[in-house]
Amino acid sequence: MRNPHIVDRPLTDQDLFFGRDKELVQLGRLLLDGERLVLVFGQPRIGKTSFANQLPSRLGERYHVQRVDLSVPDPQTGEVLNWTLPASMGELLWQIAAALARAVDQPVLRRVDFLRHPEAAMTEVLRAFPADPEGRVRVVCIDALPAANLLSQPPARAGIELLQRLLVDDGRLAIILMVNGNPLPPEGGELAPIRDNEIVLGPLHDEEAEDLLMVPVRGTIAYSYEAVYHIQRLSGGHPYFLQLFGYVLFEERVTYGWVGRPEVDQVLDRVQAARAPYFQLLWERSSPAAKLTLCAIAELRGTHGVPSARDVVTFFRQTRVLIPPEHVQEALRELEAAGVLERLGGETYRTRTDLFRRWLIEHKNLSAVVREVRRYRRARVRRQTPERHKPVDWIGIGLWMVAIGLVALIGYVWRSREAGSVWTAGAPTPTLDPAATPTLGLVAGEASPQGRIVYAARETRDDPWDLWVLEADGSEPTRLTEGAHDDVLPVWSPDGRRIAFVSDRDGNREIYVMNADGSDARNLTNHPADDWTPCWSPDGREIAFASFREGNWEIHVMRADGSHVRRLTDNPAADYSPSWSPDGERIAFVSDRDANLEIYVMEADGNEPIRFTNDAATDQSPVWSPDGAFLAWESYRDGNMEILMARLDGSELRNLSQDVYADDHGASFAPSGRHLVFYSNRDQGWDLFTLDLVTGERLNITQSDALEQAPHWGH
Repeated sequence: MRNPHIVDRPLTDQDLFFGRDKELVQLGRLLLDGERLVLVFGQPRIGKTSFANQLPSRLGERYHVQRVDLSVPDPQTGEVLNWTLPASMGELLWQIAAALARAVDQPVLRRVDFLRHPEAAMTEVLRAFPADPEGRVRVVCIDALPAANLLSQPPARAGIELLQRLLVDDGRLAIILMVNGNPLPPEGGELAPIRDNEIVLGPLHDEEAEDLLMVPVRGTIAYSYEAVYHIQRLSGGHPYFLQLFGYVLFEERVTYGWVGRPEVDQVLDRVQAARAPYFQLLWERSSPAAKLTLCAIAELRGTHGVPSARDVVTFFRQTRVLIPPEHVQEALRELEAAGVLERLGGETYRTRTDLFRRWLIEHKNLSAVVREVRRYRRARVRRQTPERHKPVDWIGIGLWMVAIGLVALIGYVWRSREAGSVWTAGAPTPTLDPAATPTLGLVAGEASPQGRIVYAARETRDDPWDLWVLEADGSEPTRLTEGAHDDVLPVWSPDGRRIAFVSDRDGNREIYVMNADGSDARNLTNHPADDWTPCWSPDGREIAFASFREGNWEIHVMRADGSHVRRLTDNPAADYSPSWSPDGERIAFVSDRDANLEIYVMEADGNEPIRFTNDAATDQSPVWSPDGAFLAWESYRDGNMEILMARLDGSELRNLSQDVYADDHGASFAPSGRHLVFYSNRDQGWDLFTLDLVTGERLNITQSDALEQAPHWGH
């Protein structure tokens, strides 16, 4: 199969085209209501030309559509129209008249003659424009206009209004101006509102982005829901970035048939490198104040990635950058108008695409940019002259040395004690011994599921993820977290008193722990790299997790208070999704170190990894049965995602979910071992289901319009 994602040219009406239904309907309604001048705005690579290419087939037989690309030289003269800022209304009208002449291969009135009486000349151009022989309205799309020509200056605005009036009087011709950029305000004014005859092409919505990624590769590559959501956040819904992600992931993953979040992270550098020239262009077009503001937004921490203008001003004050607050406000307006930032309300902002923020973090530094722009400077710090000839307190120094020695001795003794407790059970063994594990006592479990289930949910695709808890029968759902950030992947501590989870409330994904009622949330990892997939040790003293801090996903372990972080895996492949065995001796995890996502089992100290699954399809998200005799996991080996279970030697393999028309994810055993919970789209949306492993009874315990995922069963 050829790569279906197109990144080297605009889409034609013969290509798969996703989204823009609302804008196409709006355009059709405007033309049907008699509007004859429509302005379509959009940032670079947002898909304006692709949109224009769909019009012949989407507008219907009432219209004869032609497109004139102003960036292409005239085939007769070899010239490119100079769309510089018009000095007068006549200049703008003459340039539009020249584009209309190109559409029908007719000569245009000389510029000097046109500018003597521009209104009369434009009236004559429209009157002489040939009618369609079949009586249709001719629609001419004039592509690649800069926004500044049309809205920033009063003469240009007057020219647009005159042209609109002339076209309505004529009626046989409609003009669509494809404008590069967003509507700009008059100089010194606020951002312009969208007028009735203006259409703005913005980012794609979640459903449109999901279709763009998944529909072209249906039957060849499956995307996890989290992978699609991650791409949407990184791209900001920008169609070209979505196409680029789809193109690169197809090249990397077509032989494996599956894309999860780790696979998206593995291609980030390649995608970002492909867009580096575009990001550099955005940077070069920014004013000195805007460049400094971008650096501040990239370097700010603790604002959930959506700082306010006050946050930026405070950051400059703390870093001693002397930039007036009014210049910060102007810079934010500039970046919003350029489509670089998105205003969320309440004077808070975020970058349109997270890829650009990542590029800023990697390539731009506030100190260096202050020196680069030169317009602003840093305040000098007054240094205190140290006192001279101050006598040395040798007694104090001696006491400190004794104290440090005692602390070091206590630490050495304590570490020796811990090391002894680890190895009293004997040296790790390189092989799995399923005979040494007990059998799964299915019959012993309670027939009615007991305990509480914590999970992530959101009302719509545009809402953030919050954490909820409910009873095992689905009753008493209670929200635990709420905010503009995403809280996901919750897991109960063994004693049921705490919940570990992943949150991006500090700007990137970190591991947090909170009380069971949602109070006292604390950031345990506090690292600039993403941290993911937490798992408690059976004694509740440690948490295993995956981290991208080494440049790829590796498994780490830390104490439950976030201290003593140590790395368990060291492999060029992605290692993630750890799951601790009930006896604490082993950790199951996911890795593609054998060129395919498989389940592995290693000793709890990271030694002796052994491959558990061996199938060409994706196997991921392992979870141990409460007695340690079985592993359950997600697998795509039947052409959709199912929950499988087997003994540690691979025997007694069972498909637990058994639904060929749905994808089932995120299995978690009840403490009794008789039931498990998972999330599935078998009832259209994503809901939580419980499964009785004895009777096979499945029960949808959420049955709501909200999206529920990542359940974890606790006491």
